[in-house]
Parts: sequence; C-alpha cells; structure tokens
Amino acid sequence: MNTLFSFKIDKKIKEKVQKKAKSRGLAVSDVLKMAMYGYAEGVFEPALFPNVSNREQRDIEARYGRKPSKKAVGTISFTV
Repeated sequence: MNTLFSFKIDKKIKEKVQKKAKSRGLAVSDVLKMAMYGYAEGVFEPALFPNVSNREQRDIEARYGRKPSKKAVGTISFTV
C-alpha cells in the first residue's frame, strides 16, 4: 500500500532538485523514494553539509531547515 508524504522546502532547493533529477532522467519522487528507502534500510544517513562541523550544521539547520521563509517555500509531494 502506498501513502502520500508531503513537506515544505525552500523554493530554490526544490527547483534545483527538479532540474538535477530531470537531467538524469529521474522524477523528483524517484530521488526522494531512493533516499527514504536508503534511510529506512540504514544505508543512507542524511547530512546537509558533510564538510562542516556539527555546530555549523546545527546553525545551518536552525537557520534554514526548521524556519524557512514562507515566501521562499515550495511544496513537494510524492507517493511512497
């Protein structure tokens, strides 16, 4: 059984993901499904910026990941 999963993301990031996925012949939903399956199976660990310290990453997440600007937010929905 599939379910719908929806979340908000910065509009510029959404557009970059769409462009990159399309250039590789993928749909955004394919990319997100791969990431979710990988995470569920323990073969993928998310890291926004792997080359920064934990403190810097927490600062970035606090600034951009948890309180995005309402006008700069797009919505991506897909079925898993």
